[in-house]
Amino acid sequence: ISGGVMGGVTDGVNWAGNAQQSQTGRKVDVQRKYASRDLSKDGSVYSYDFLISLPDMTVTVLPEISDINGSDGKIVKRDIVDMGIKNARTVGREEGGAILVQNSYTGRELEVGSASIRHGLDGNRLLTNARLGAVIGDVVKNAVPINALKNKGKNAVGTYAMASYATDSSGREFIVVVTVEQRGETVDGIELYDVTHSINGRQKRGSRMGIMPQGVTPNDATSFLDSQVDTKAQGFSPIKTATISISDLLETVKQTHQSILSEDVLAHFGEERNPAGYYTGRAQFSLKDTDSLVSDQMTDALLNDRSFVDYLTRADRINTIAQEPGVRVRFVDGVRGGRANAGI
Repeated sequence: ISGGVMGGVTDGVNWAGNAQQSQTGRKVDVQRKYASRDLSKDGSVYSYDFLISLPDMTVTVLPEISDINGSDGKIVKRDIVDMGIKNARTVGREEGGAILVQNSYTGRELEVGSASIRHGLDGNRLLTNARLGAVIGDVVKNAVPINALKNKGKNAVGTYAMASYATDSSGREFIVVVTVEQRGETVDGIELYDVTHSINGRQKRGSRMGIMPQGVTPNDATSFLDSQVDTKAQGFSPIKTATISISDLLETVKQTHQSILSEDVLAHFGEERNPAGYYTGRAQFSLKDTDSLVSDQMTDALLNDRSFVDYLTRADRINTIAQEPGVRVRFVDGVRGGRANAGI
């Protein structure tokens, strides 16, 4: 950032000029990792080892506070929505009246609309969410899936969360949680589509003005605002970016949204989920929930196995025959535990 405001680069920070080229070169391979994965059900994509195998995240640079305030110095929600929609349109594409932004990791296109921005403006942290909403296209594009969620919307068949990293010219660090709803029908081959339900950010405690964020570096001395021309008219669209490693991202998420992390990530950090955390009870892949999900998946797999269904049918007939002489066939531990050993 120009003027030396963010000078003093720390270890782990990559403001290398070829960072974008490196990311592009690995884009296809990364997206293959997510191919055919259901992000609301597949817990393997939220393990620590899987996440840190991903390439560095592009950092979203936030607009200055003065550039999102109205003429009277106050935030006008309508203006923020307009800025965000323009940014999303610049980053993504339009089809059938919908704005679609492709996520850099999954390769999936997420629908971004006015409601995606407004949700964050109706709660706490108005200033933070207004700055994030103004660049929602970049936030959604750069985010990485972090966990599945239970709190499904009325029209959602699945819900998952992504985490995105943002900073500003004063060195403040922010983590944004992007809540994504999977909509559509699963019958008759109709494909699901992802909708950005909301974005909500928190500033990392201890991030200070004039200090380069840990794990982040710029690729040259061009400032965010210097790269803009008539930003309020065109929407915010940062050109010069930075990257942060996923391991550093997870460390920061641990400080801002600890309860959203999967059990496997928390185990890596040697931590237990905060019982009072906002996402406790909402995050899908806690230890107990994972065990339950595995059992359900095993049951589904068994019931989709023709030989096992035939086995159950024969066993039911044996029960019927055996009841007359007073003998009863018993299934040990049941199907849900993964065993179906019949005993008499």
